[in-house]
Amino acid sequence: METVNVNLLHVEKNPGDTNWLEGILLDGTPSGLSFGFNRNTQCRILTVQTVEKALTRLREGGVDVVLLESAGSDEEDLKDIEKLVSVAADIPIIVLSPDFHSEALSRLLGNGVQEYLVRGEVNGDRIGYAVRAALERQRFQSHNRKVMGEIGKNFNVLMDMSLDGVAVFQDGIIRAANPAFDRILGYGDGKTEGKLISFFCQPEFKGYFLSQIEHGVETPQVIAAKKKDDSGLFLEYMVRSCSFNEKPAFVIDIHDITERRKAEEALRHQAYWDFVTDLPNRYLFLERLNEAMDLARQTGGRIALFFIDLDRFKLINDTLGHAAGDELLKIVSRRLSHSVRRGDTVARLGGDEFTIILQDIQELEDLPGVAKKILEALTATVHIQQNELHVSASIGITLYPDDAQTAEKLIQRADVAMYKAKEKGRNAFCLYHDTMDAGGMERLDMQNSLYRGIDNEEFYLLYQPQIDVKSGQVVGLEALLRWKHPTRGTISPTEFIPLTEETGLIILLGQWVLKKACAQNKAWQIMGLPPIRVSVNLSAVQFMKHTLPFLIDKILKETGLDAKYLELEITEGLAMRDPTFTLATLREMTDIFKLRIALDDFGVAYSSLGYLKNFPLHSLKIDKSFITGIGRGTKDDAIVSAIIVLAQNMGLEVVAEGVETEEQMLFLRARDCTTCQGYLFAEPLTAQQVEVLLHEQERDSEAKVKKPLKTSK
Repeated sequence: METVNVNLLHVEKNPGDTNWLEGILLDGTPSGLSFGFNRNTQCRILTVQTVEKALTRLREGGVDVVLLESAGSDEEDLKDIEKLVSVAADIPIIVLSPDFHSEALSRLLGNGVQEYLVRGEVNGDRIGYAVRAALERQRFQSHNRKVMGEIGKNFNVLMDMSLDGVAVFQDGIIRAANPAFDRILGYGDGKTEGKLISFFCQPEFKGYFLSQIEHGVETPQVIAAKKKDDSGLFLEYMVRSCSFNEKPAFVIDIHDITERRKAEEALRHQAYWDFVTDLPNRYLFLERLNEAMDLARQTGGRIALFFIDLDRFKLINDTLGHAAGDELLKIVSRRLSHSVRRGDTVARLGGDEFTIILQDIQELEDLPGVAKKILEALTATVHIQQNELHVSASIGITLYPDDAQTAEKLIQRADVAMYKAKEKGRNAFCLYHDTMDAGGMERLDMQNSLYRGIDNEEFYLLYQPQIDVKSGQVVGLEALLRWKHPTRGTISPTEFIPLTEETGLIILLGQWVLKKACAQNKAWQIMGLPPIRVSVNLSAVQFMKHTLPFLIDKILKETGLDAKYLELEITEGLAMRDPTFTLATLREMTDIFKLRIALDDFGVAYSSLGYLKNFPLHSLKIDKSFITGIGRGTKDDAIVSAIIVLAQNMGLEVVAEGVETEEQMLFLRARDCTTCQGYLFAEPLTAQQVEVLLHEQERDSEAKVKKPLKTSK
């Protein structure tokens, strides 16, 4: 297969993240990236930081596709696109936005944009498909413009016609035909003479064809026809009046466009249908939604819009891989299609989001029944790659014209209702009402703020010291992520971390945390401070990425930090989700990349010791919930004592979290707990405060931490 070379002009408006696009196109280099889904498509990325520089590069030529980062507002995006189109009208433009904004999508698609991607959802395959689809859609539209430009041209009889089959007919009977006319229709030379002029038409098109030729057809028309063997074909034809044997007659010119028609249909299908599920994509969905609303407006009817989001799909996709994720999406699409009427539209917006347009709604009371039917269909067990999966979804429902009078508002409010369904515990549906808007808009604002927060460096790390129980020395630091919002102040990780996992932003944010913590630890060592390890927590989404060990190894090499000074923390609950996968990943991390692993929140998830003994761990962290009650003769005393003995027998270090009282400290020291952390010793510290603490410890190596460390907040 011939290699296709594509030059992609990336207009990157967010300095500091210029390698992001190259990073998600998994294999390749900046000089020749190869899309994962088509190894024969090579993409070269040309990066500029401003639209003005993009215009200069477009004038130089050699650009096939433009990838434009959203400026953050519809008006500014439209101005940028207008500038790009003015210089290179025939080059397709793809817009990359931090979120799915239906109103922006509707406006941009009418102003030169061929594709609209949501940043948190894209990967190498999705970028590759977007580029191919944009190029094909542009080609399809260019072809249509060319055909329309030809309509109206005058052709002189026979000699001036460009089509290759010619016949003359009088009184509806073919009197003469050239060999090409007979050959196109599957007949021998002269075998069509004497036949009715409509003999080659498909039955349902005969009436239309005869009414057209009665007055002459001087512009190209298309008709479904048949050959002698009844096989189908599409003919483009023209009819002009003439004289034959000194009597009035007509001449018809035909051209077989069957292959061209098939190619056009294939191009249109790729441009407007989802490549994974073969459902209408968001472009065709918006077109059909507006058509349905127009019809309802004329008839006074109602339509319902279902916005469907699969619950925890990302975990399945990241755990089993994209091939399994795509197979699941295909199964879901079939189940959705079978749950509604034939005339209703089921579409895939992207990722794990689907929509359904139900037309001509008679009884509002029927909608809950439809939603329940969909949920029941989805929850049936799915078997993929010898894995038994259970799927559920959250559904938001809006009505036209009751809830909104525009497509953009209808989609937005269905999305808000869907998130309300998620708040109910998932696997649920919710009908929109106007009191939902405040909470939904707040969540959307939070999501947008997360993307801006990374670009504006609003995130920072604090470090909580881990203290050796016997010596009182700082032997480790746990890196803790914090977010200082420009208007809301410091936002708790419990509030924003779940949203980053849901949107996929945790991958980018987690990578930043790892790199920042490693670089800071190396900086302390360069200062001459005693080397200690830094612990970084891994989320479930991060841990399930098959490329995580290689990413960590790359960060260690870039920062120059020895692997023994980095410790990765995974929770007990995460480890037990898929013990087989966990074991394989941990062995790769410890055996190949020599990383330290700590099992966090131990005791909460009730792990099977049969699995636990096989995990290559270095330390156990006893959950704070057990530490709170020790030293008072409670059951927590027995649990914590047993965990310490278990860890010692397995050759593991023990870290007690949340130590806040001297009483707790004495209990742990008496049982040979190796390490503690908590407010008894120090609250989370800034990098500068850690530097001061380590300097003090270096000056007095015998000093022990006996009371809380006072720090400024």
